[in-house]
Amino acid sequence: MRVKMEANRWLIGVGAGLWVMLGLSGTTGATILPQNLAYEFEWGRLVLARSQVDLTPDGHRLTIDASVESGGLARFFKPFQSTARAALEADNGRWQSRLLAMRRVSGQARVESRVEWTANGMLLAQSRTPALDLDKVHPLPADMPPAVLGPYAAILNLIDRVAATGDCKDGDTVPTVEIFDGRRYARLSVLSRGRVTIDRDRPATYAGPAVLCEVALVPRGGHRRSSKPGKPFTVKLFFARPFGDNMLPVRAEVKGWMGRVIGRLTDDRLRAG
Repeated sequence: MRVKMEANRWLIGVGAGLWVMLGLSGTTGATILPQNLAYEFEWGRLVLARSQVDLTPDGHRLTIDASVESGGLARFFKPFQSTARAALEADNGRWQSRLLAMRRVSGQARVESRVEWTANGMLLAQSRTPALDLDKVHPLPADMPPAVLGPYAAILNLIDRVAATGDCKDGDTVPTVEIFDGRRYARLSVLSRGRVTIDRDRPATYAGPAVLCEVALVPRGGHRRSSKPGKPFTVKLFFARPFGDNMLPVRAEVKGWMGRVIGRLTDDRLRAG
């Protein structure tokens, strides 16, 4: 359970966060309405975690407040709570990271990180408490590019692309971007898996047409030394418009040794009938 819950905290902190999960509508720079989104992550019928994502727009700027905590029986076996605040700014049709502050509490352990970017998207400052334990994790590479994106900006740019084109790809190319959350550095790539239909498998979740993107994260620093070198962490993200015009992640699937973990957007407005 430890390995897979660590991966899910990476996703949800993503972002991805996301894994996790985020939502945004339209294209970059368009009018963005505030969103309060709730997600539930399950292994079979066992609730592993619940997440809340709040989006606050201010012109071309956006603040994201995300939280995730263990849910169901997982609260007794592996309790944890994570929070993140991200500040982003729309620039030339794309989201740029400006700030990412993350905090995670698991048992008696407390982990915090903070990253700041300049207005043109270059790394400005970063801090970690505690410092990376290099006996347990790989060091961050000395050649990490200064223009690396925060995970929230990377995922929001993907959502904008899906909303504008109905596809995960950028033309004929496979989108690839370097992302950094203050403790972990990875290469994110996206493959288009076409249009699918989601069947309703929980009462207050989305059912209907969706665009399926497969997101692969290849760790490049800050990941556990026990993990396999170069092995990608793959997530299936399903995007749809459950409430009208807004393009949102409505479902995520992660498959691992313990089976399939599914994250679902939950909202009473999605109940059938």
